[in-house]
Amino acid sequence: MSWDDFNRATPPTGKGALKAIGCGLLLALVVIVLPLSLWAAGVFTSGIHGKGEAIKQKNNAGNWTSAQAQFERDFADFQKFQVQATGAQTALDQFNRDHPANPNAMPGDPNEEKRNQLSDDLSGVIQQCGNTAADYNTAARSYLSEQFRAADLPPSLDPADCTPVQTSRPTPTHS
Repeated sequence: MSWDDFNRATPPTGKGALKAIGCGLLLALVVIVLPLSLWAAGVFTSGIHGKGEAIKQKNNAGNWTSAQAQFERDFADFQKFQVQATGAQTALDQFNRDHPANPNAMPGDPNEEKRNQLSDDLSGVIQQCGNTAADYNTAARSYLSEQFRAADLPPSLDPADCTPVQTSRPTPTHS
């Protein structure tokens, strides 16, 4: 290259540096500012979006039919457990009348084992009845299911209704 070629060359204008700075700013915009802006918009609209999603989930046909069926099942189970609790109480009372408690009974006494079994059966049915009442009451207050309880079903179930009334006085133990 000669001095003449060098003199004819155009002096640098700094366009390359400006292009590099422009590309860097554009890259920063795409990589940092845009995602941050989208995230911030999601945060600010999350309340509205969340409520909308909850309404869509609540009004979903699957949720609606499932909630309605669960109320019906829980109420039917509650009634079934009430009947079973009354039957278990009757069986325990009859056993106590037929086999008065023996304070001198030895461990492994068949009558005491049967009495304990009948008592455990009664306790189990009462507990299951109470659990079913609690499930029903929880669904009756749940956002996703509360409005889908049939009009002929009660608004709530009382677990105290699970305890049957004794059909006779228990046989006192002799001391």
